[in-house]
Amino acid sequence: GPSGTVTWNPADKDSFIVLSNGNLTATMSSVNSGKSVRATFGRSAGKYYFEVYNDATSTSPYCAIGVASAMQGLGHWLWEDDGYGVYQETGYKEHVATGGAYMSPWGTGDTIGVAVNFDDGEIAFFKNGSSPGVAFTGVSGTLFPIITLYRADAPAHQMTGCFKSADFAYSP
Repeated sequence: GPSGTVTWNPADKDSFIVLSNGNLTATMSSVNSGKSVRATFGRSAGKYYFEVYNDATSTSPYCAIGVASAMQGLGHWLWEDDGYGVYQETGYKEHVATGGAYMSPWGTGDTIGVAVNFDDGEIAFFKNGSSPGVAFTGVSGTLFPIITLYRADAPAHQMTGCFKSADFAYSP
């Protein structure tokens, strides 16, 4: 497991994202454009789950939540290079050039859960504890939690990661 607490990584983020709250809260600054931040710890085996709380995302609902390798660029959407995610505005699942309808959109106050099952090569997403089922199959490699924020204008996009099971709002 990780040594110490998993947080958003201050050394692995786009410069327009500002971290606070012990590096658990990410806030967009200065530009309206998709920018990403990766967590400090990735996994490649077993099962894991984490949650992202939407502190402020309803205005310009262009955020994304998911997992990606260390190769995924941070200056754009989390799925563009190799990540797997869900897109806030539509609820679509997205991976590289493929995507499609998956879940309902979300906004401020909603908690999005991400469940990665490397044993079966699957990823599922949850909105406030409810999942439409498996979003992606054939998943492998070392994957890190990642989010994409978009809006810098007030109210700026802000999300808080939860990586400790004791703090989860929902159980997968």
